[in-house]
Amino acid sequence: MKKLLPFLLLLCSCSGITSQTSTISSIASSSQSSNQASITSSDESLVSNDEQNMEIIVNNYSFSCRLVNNPTVTALKELLPLSITMRELNSNEKYYYLDQELPSNPQRVNQINRGDIMLFGNNCLVIFYESFTTSYSYTRIGKIDNTDNLKTALGTGNISVTFR
Repeated sequence: MKKLLPFLLLLCSCSGITSQTSTISSIASSSQSSNQASITSSDESLVSNDEQNMEIIVNNYSFSCRLVNNPTVTALKELLPLSITMRELNSNEKYYYLDQELPSNPQRVNQINRGDIMLFGNNCLVIFYESFTTSYSYTRIGKIDNTDNLKTALGTGNISVTFR
């Protein structure tokens, strides 16, 4: 029996190591898929580099916009430079229906923030100059960095806007 006891202890300790190894392997696998998920979701996040920036010019104001990395933005950038007359809607946004459809992936955003640039449907470009809650779905395009003078620049009524 005395010889069997050390063997049983060794067997139990090996079993514990195997269990810990399995747990560690499971944690590592979970962490790896979590990292993969965050990489996938980052495709829709704002990107800060020259390729993913756009300038918006309204009257004497110039605004820098950080763009999202998605197919909508890729297609929109092919249309630049773009000078359009945007129309007023609801005293919180300017919109313009593009001549062509862009790829879209509308999501229910719940909250619109001042400076958001979105696509409504597959061809309506929208700049929001007020924050509010919404039940509508949009495809994110980007966000204007400094919105201090945005409402003043866009004013009331229709306005000429250049995207480049």
